[in-house]
This record gives sequence, structure tokens and C-alpha cells, in this order.
Amino acid sequence: MVPDPEYRFALPYLLRARLPDYIDPVIYLKACGEALGALFVIGWIVSILLSPDMISANPLNERLGYYSLCVGFDAFPANRIAAATYVLAAYLGIRFIWIDTMRAELARESLTKSQYLFTNVANGLYLISLCVFALVFLDSPFTSYYAHTIFFIQLIVCRFLVVAANFYAAPRVPSSSMVFFIVYGIISLTLPVLYMVAFAYYDSTGERLIPWPIIAAFDYGWFVCLGLTTKFLPNATRIRARWSLEHS
Repeated sequence: MVPDPEYRFALPYLLRARLPDYIDPVIYLKACGEALGALFVIGWIVSILLSPDMISANPLNERLGYYSLCVGFDAFPANRIAAATYVLAAYLGIRFIWIDTMRAELARESLTKSQYLFTNVANGLYLISLCVFALVFLDSPFTSYYAHTIFFIQLIVCRFLVVAANFYAAPRVPSSSMVFFIVYGIISLTLPVLYMVAFAYYDSTGERLIPWPIIAAFDYGWFVCLGLTTKFLPNATRIRARWSLEHS
């Protein structure tokens, strides 16, 4: 059995492992999550330094009752810089989809029909999701907070489906990873509902229905899970690679 690669963060590992003997698609999904996390950090830094007034003026604050992490890149110039940073996250996500689909095809005989189908459907939805999420930088909450939030919600759901597919197809899942998966699933499926209920009730009454600490706990919890994916996503089968140059 080939030992699992050792790394604390997936993105630096990929920069070092230029011609690896084994390719693990899960590493690309982990690196995609790290790149998304970096996007939010960069957005907040730019907004705090260059346009702090736009953070407090964000219409999401009044409807949710707290500062969502998304408000850090919702205004110029942070949204432009975040859009450029997102290119890396999208590339890593699409790279994961490509290799994970290839792995599913190579392992088709060892996977059940439902594992194979779930993997391909989840990967296809995640591919569309990554493309659609780019619209979050164009349609700001100052224009339409519903559309802006929906672009984020679909990423939450589709990314969870991809993580679920990897858990489902993994040969073994440590108990700690299963605890993470349950928590991540509860957050990913509950947070979109909380968003929409909060918006609809506020638009109807001008008041908040859900206490802000509840939504904030799920909101910030999703970002924590985004970072913890690197640690808890179970390792699965990998693709053995043989690198060589051939002249045409």
C-alpha cells in the first residue's frame, strides 16, 4: 500500500509536487477550499483598507443582524480583486472534477452503481456551480441581495454534494471524519434556509425573525468547515502517473 502524502495545506503541496507519482483528486478539492478561504481574507483586507464604509452599508447587515463574511468583498475594489483571486479556486475545483471523474471511470468495476452515478452527478453539478459562483462578483447585494445570496447558496449545496460523494466512495472513513461530515452537512443544508427565511421575513415586516447569533453560528461555521475539509476529508484511491515526453 502506498502511504498517503504528508502535508498541512494542500495548495503548497501541489506547488511542490510538480510531477507526482500518484495523483489524488481529493488534494485539488482541499486546495480549492483553501483558495476560497484566501479569497475571503484578501477581500476583507482590501475592504478594510480602502472602503470600510461600504462594509457597514451592506444591506445584508440589516437583514441578518451581523456582518456576514461575504460583505468583505461585496464592494469595489475588493470585489474586483476577489474575482481575480477566484480564478485560482475555480481552476483547482475544475481540476479536481476532471481527475475525480477519471478516477471513477478507472475504478468503475470496484464501485457500486450508485457510487459511480453519485460521483459523476455531483462532479457535474459542482462544475456548473463553480461557473455560476463567478456571478457573485457581478451582482452585488447593493443591487439584489437575493440573487447575490443565491449564487453563494448554490455553491454551498453543490460543494457539500461533492464532499458527500467522496465520503460515499472512500474505502474507509475515520470516525473523526464522519463527525465532521455530519456537522458540515447540517450546516450546508440549514444555512440556505436560514438566509431565505431571514430575507423574506424582513422584507415583509421590517423586523428580524431569527436571532442573529443563530444564523451567524451557521454562517461562520460553514467557513470553518471549509478550512477543516483539508484535515477531515478521507483519502481515497489515487491515480498512478508515469510522466514522459514524446515527440510527434
